[in-house]
Amino acid sequence: SLCTIVPVNMNNNGYDKDVKLDISIDYGHNRVVVVDNLPKAPSEKHDIMHNKVSQLFASVGPSSVSIARNDDGSTKGFGFVEYDTPAHAAAAVEKLQGVKLGGNLELTLLSEMDRIMDLDTSFKTPTMEEFKDKTGSFSDWLMDERAREMFIVRHTDTSEVFWSETYTRPEKQHEIKRWTESYHMWSPQGTYLSSVHKNGVALWSTLAWKNYCRLPHPKVAAMDFSPQENFLVTFNGDSKQQADNALVLWNIKEKKMIRTFKTGGPVPEGTPQWPILQWSHDDKYFARVGVDCLHLFNTTDYTSKAHRFNGIQSFSFCPKKSIIAFYSPEVGEVPAKVTLLSVPDMQIIRQQNLFSVSDVVLEWNPSGEYLSVKADKLNKRGKRSETAFVLFRVGDRNIPMETLDIKDEVIAFGWEPNGHRFAVVHKPEAGPYADTSFYTMRPVNQAKGGELTYKFLTTVKHKPVNHVYWAPANGFCVLAGLKTLNGKLHFFNANECEMMLETEHFMCTDVQWDPSGRFVGAYVSSWKQTMENGFAIFTFSGRQLYKQDSEKFFQLAWRPRPTSRVTKEEEKAIRRNFQDYQNKFENEDKARIAMLSSTLLRKRKEM
Repeated sequence: SLCTIVPVNMNNNGYDKDVKLDISIDYGHNRVVVVDNLPKAPSEKHDIMHNKVSQLFASVGPSSVSIARNDDGSTKGFGFVEYDTPAHAAAAVEKLQGVKLGGNLELTLLSEMDRIMDLDTSFKTPTMEEFKDKTGSFSDWLMDERAREMFIVRHTDTSEVFWSETYTRPEKQHEIKRWTESYHMWSPQGTYLSSVHKNGVALWSTLAWKNYCRLPHPKVAAMDFSPQENFLVTFNGDSKQQADNALVLWNIKEKKMIRTFKTGGPVPEGTPQWPILQWSHDDKYFARVGVDCLHLFNTTDYTSKAHRFNGIQSFSFCPKKSIIAFYSPEVGEVPAKVTLLSVPDMQIIRQQNLFSVSDVVLEWNPSGEYLSVKADKLNKRGKRSETAFVLFRVGDRNIPMETLDIKDEVIAFGWEPNGHRFAVVHKPEAGPYADTSFYTMRPVNQAKGGELTYKFLTTVKHKPVNHVYWAPANGFCVLAGLKTLNGKLHFFNANECEMMLETEHFMCTDVQWDPSGRFVGAYVSSWKQTMENGFAIFTFSGRQLYKQDSEKFFQLAWRPRPTSRVTKEEEKAIRRNFQDYQNKFENEDKARIAMLSSTLLRKRKEM
C-alpha cells in the first residue's frame, strides 16, 4: 500500500508551528482484479491452472496471480490478479471479461468491490416525486385537466383541431392548411391521426402534432388500422389492379412495410371490397376471403394458411373474442349457412342453416357477446316477404340462437355499444315515416321450455328516421333522418324509453358521438351535399351548444379514447363517491361560468 503525506498551511518561511498534515492512503485496490468463475480444481492441478491464468492476464501487462485455495489445496473458483498500474487493471477487465476458461470469467476491480461493500443497506422510504407531464408523450392529450374531448374538422384546405366546451364555443387547439389532400382518420385508440397525400400516408401524434412517420404508397384511397394500433393497411383504390402493391400492410411501431397484396385476384361475387383484410381483436391474426376458402395470417411471421369453406362469401371477426363468423349463400339444394369458427384452429363451434334468404349482413355487438345476422326471407316467387334477424348469444354456453321476424321494410339496425339492447328502424307500408323498435337481449325465461329470448321494449312511431346512432355508454341514442329527410334528429333515452328532444340540423349527412357519450357532432359534408355545409355540437339530450356554417365543409371526427384502465374495485369506489364528484364538477362549472360572464362584461365595457 502507498501512503501520501501532503503538507498544508505552508508559507514562505516554511511550515507553521501548528502544521496540519492531510494524509490519504492508497491501498492499490484499483490495480487488483477479482477473477470469479474459475474452474474448481484439485490440489495437483493448481500449478497448471495458475500458469494458464498467468499467461492470460500477462497479455495485458505485467501482473501477479493468486488463486484462492481450500485447506486441502483445491481451488475455490476465484482469485486475484495484481497489475503495476490501474490502467492495466481496467484494460484487463474490459478485454478479458467473459473469456472462456472452464466457464466464462467474471472480472471486477477490487476497488469496485469496496464500493459495493460500503453501500448503505438500511431501508429508506422513497420520496414520491410530483408528477410532471412529459411533453411529447403519446398520451399527453389524455391529461387535459378538465377531461375535455377532442375533435378535428376539415373545410376548404384547412384542418382544425378543437377541445369541446360545455358553455362556450369549442377551443381551437391547432390549425394547419393543406394538412391532408383528402381526409383524416384517427387510430382506434386515438394515438395517431392520419393524413393522406399524393405519395402516401403520414401519421401524427402528441399535442404538438409531431410527424410520427411517413408511409410511401401513392394514390391511397382507403386505410384501416388494426384494433391495437400495431398495423395499418393502405389501399390504392383500384380493385382490378394486378400490381403487387395495390394493398400494403405496415408495422406502425417499426415504421416499415411488412408485405404487399394483390387485390385483382379472384374473389366471390358480392364480397364487400373494404376492408379487404380484417383483424382479430388482439392483432394476432388477420384474414381475407378467397374463392371457397378463407386465408388466415398470423402476425408473428406473417405466414398464412388457406382453410377451405365451400361458398364462403363474407366474414367478420368478433370484436372481443377469438371467433370468426362467416356466411355462405344457398347453392342448389344446399342451404345458406352462418358458421362460427374458433381462431386459430378454425374449428366449427356453431352453424345455422338459412333457407330461401338473400342480402345477408353480419353485425357483431361491440362487446362481442352477441351476433346479429340480418337476412331477407324470399317467397316462392323470389321476392322479399319479411326480414329475419338471427341472434346468437356468443357469450352463453353452446351459443344459443333465436330469430326476430320483421314484416316491414327494414331501414336500419344498431346494437347498443357495450350493452344488451338493439334498435330496428322499419317502415310500414302505410304512412311516409318509419317506426323504431327497441329490444333487449337480457335473459328472460320464456313461458314454455324456459329458453332465453329477447324482449321487446318499446316502439317510437311515425318519425322521419333512417339511421340510429347509439351513444358509447349510458343508453342514449339519436334517431336521425339524414339527407332526404332534412336532418331531423330525435334524442332518445332507452333507459326510460322516452324522447328527450326533437330538433333539426338541416340537410345533415352524418352524425357522430364523442367517446364519452356526452356530446354529439352533426354535420353536412360537401362530399354528399353541396349546400348548407357546416357542423353543430349537441349535448347528449339534444341541446345545441355550437353551430358553424362553412363552405366546402368535409368532415368532423372525434378523437377516440383508449380502453379504460380503471379496475372494477376503483369503479365501485367512484360510484360510491359519485355525489362528491358531482358536487365538485358542478362547483367547477359554476366558477367557470362566473369567470366567463365577468370576462364578457369587461369586454362590453371596454367597447
